[in-house]
Amino acid sequence: MNSQYNTLDSKTKPPHNLIIEQTILSEILLNRKNTSFIFYKVKKDFFYLESHQYIFEAAQKVYEENSRVNLDIVIDYLNSLGILNNIGGTKSLINLVNASIVTKDIETYVVLLIDKYIRRKIINAATDIQKLAYEASDSVEFIFDEAERILFSITQEKTSENLLLASEVLLETFLDLENRSLESNYSGVKSGFFDLDIITQGFQKSDLIIIAGRPSMGKTAFALNLARNVVDEEATPVIIFSLEMSRQQLIYRFLSTESQVMHSKLRTGQVSREEWYAISKAINILASLKIYLDDTPNLSLTSIRNKINNLKIQYGSIKMIVLDYLQLLSAGNNRESRVQELSRLTRGLKILAKEFDTPILVLSQLSRNVESRLNKRPLLSDLRESGCIAGDSKVYVLNKNKYCKLKESIKINSITKVPSIHNRKKNYINFKFTKIQRIFCTGIDLLYIIEVLNKRTLKLTSNHKLLTLRGWICLSKVIVKDLVSIIDIYNFSKGLLYFTFYNELKNRKSPILSFVSIFNINVHGKDLCYDLWIPKYHNYIVNHLCIHNSIEQDADLVLMLYRDDYYENNNHKENLEDNITELIITKHRNGPIGTINLVFNPQTVTFNNIIF
Repeated sequence: MNSQYNTLDSKTKPPHNLIIEQTILSEILLNRKNTSFIFYKVKKDFFYLESHQYIFEAAQKVYEENSRVNLDIVIDYLNSLGILNNIGGTKSLINLVNASIVTKDIETYVVLLIDKYIRRKIINAATDIQKLAYEASDSVEFIFDEAERILFSITQEKTSENLLLASEVLLETFLDLENRSLESNYSGVKSGFFDLDIITQGFQKSDLIIIAGRPSMGKTAFALNLARNVVDEEATPVIIFSLEMSRQQLIYRFLSTESQVMHSKLRTGQVSREEWYAISKAINILASLKIYLDDTPNLSLTSIRNKINNLKIQYGSIKMIVLDYLQLLSAGNNRESRVQELSRLTRGLKILAKEFDTPILVLSQLSRNVESRLNKRPLLSDLRESGCIAGDSKVYVLNKNKYCKLKESIKINSITKVPSIHNRKKNYINFKFTKIQRIFCTGIDLLYIIEVLNKRTLKLTSNHKLLTLRGWICLSKVIVKDLVSIIDIYNFSKGLLYFTFYNELKNRKSPILSFVSIFNINVHGKDLCYDLWIPKYHNYIVNHLCIHNSIEQDADLVLMLYRDDYYENNNHKENLEDNITELIITKHRNGPIGTINLVFNPQTVTFNNIIF
């Protein structure tokens, strides 16, 4: 490589300060009063020396189990793990304590420790970006997106380290509460729909809001109505990212709503003189509003973030962001399954909402399973791309060293980690116990029972995915004699004995995954269903079979649109009842759920409050 591209000398060590690391570790080993603060603020990776990482990790484990940490206990613990001699023995820890500096300002040392860690992360990121630039097969746009993603991940990590005293937050909250009481205002951004605002108190800043429905339910029309209701003549803009409709189509929708001229007339140009006057007036009103439109196809999260950031720099804040729609958003990584992509995208959108402190409305399609039911009214489970399993399904639980049924474990929240697989390569896998974020009941659904040749069975819904020889396949697309993955319980049991620190199963390649033929698939009947949310690897072992987990949306609020007349094929909608649309609040993280009614006007493609 040409020397002009070498930004660092090969002998230059990454940023670190051993005195700072020794001082912080000594504070812990001498059991001083700042120990709790250090464990709350510091992570193992913040330390540069590997030996310091081991010492901190051991002390943290002792603290979690015993709440009392001192030099002797940590030495004994390291010795029990068999790594004390690897880090220099007892003498090295004594020397570390003796060489440390006594300080009353440990907070400053922690800040400096994090500063060095962030600088090392930036250097590693720069190296990764440099490698991307030399990859001739990647486009420049892809390189920019990846570079921004890498740097963005560091800024998020830096932000997450900010801590505030409760007194500071309480003062801020008190002032906000006082202002709202004087102004009789909602705590969030008002939607313009009275009943919705009563339930939600407005769309809260930093909330991710999902608007879902089957095709032709009016998701886009509702989102545009919300955007129009929110925006005003102040300097705070609303941004609409449309991956489905062009900006001209969006403007026609806005014009129809504002002028009350039929949408079909605007599209054909057949308007009367009076309607032209209304259109001209509507154009003047819309031109004064800060509504920004972007119809760029295949948008990525990094592109969206850059565009939002540019407007925030210009205006100071953003009133609201609308994205139409989730399934068309580019994930930028074709190697992931679609379930993994959507899980990562929703998490990324939630991060954006928090970063820019503004509500983000995301439109989403619902599962086709709605159409197969007699009652077409949507459920929260219809939003997920994967299905559910029976409550009597068993998973191996690490902290109990036994198999537990899901329906029993959900009552006491006893499952903490379950076995998952990743980096599958032929018969060999990397196998690891993975933390469960949540276990939950998804309601009553139709279950099917599959039986494989070794007599293992599993009950699950038709849209749940299994790992087959063809990859992750929904049960509805699996046939008898298909080969599905199964865990070799003998090698699996041996794998349970191979642990590293803190009973974490070490990544290792083991021939414990095999594929067997499906012997039978039958309808089991309707029953309560359950699922797990495992963010990292998105799969788990149940009844010795490997299946995909559900997407637990990161949304704070989920709104679903439903119209009875859509399924009744009623083309004569002269009565008010014929145009009633149910807005179903199926999830509300910070408040109640329920259903409100709105009136849909098909001529102007708008929703309105019901006023009697």
